[in-house]
Amino acid sequence: LFSYYLKNNKQLLVTFNNAANYRINIISPKGQILHSETVTKAKHHFVNVAEFSNGIYFFSVTNHSQAQTSKFIKVK
Repeated sequence: LFSYYLKNNKQLLVTFNNAANYRINIISPKGQILHSETVTKAKHHFVNVAEFSNGIYFFSVTNHSQAQTSKFIKVK
């Protein structure tokens, strides 16, 4: 569904396998949704995580038929 790269611990670059509509959620280890947005017909998308505290975060990407969850570690 996607791959990702944490660029300079400030931006999460998400590369989608297909240009389609996606929902991105960034979630704390406690399950709180910290960021949520819809991406329309994109192949790449940046999510600004510069203001996030150090720690482990999960993010999920969903479209109309699939869902994938991964994690990243933020270190300033």
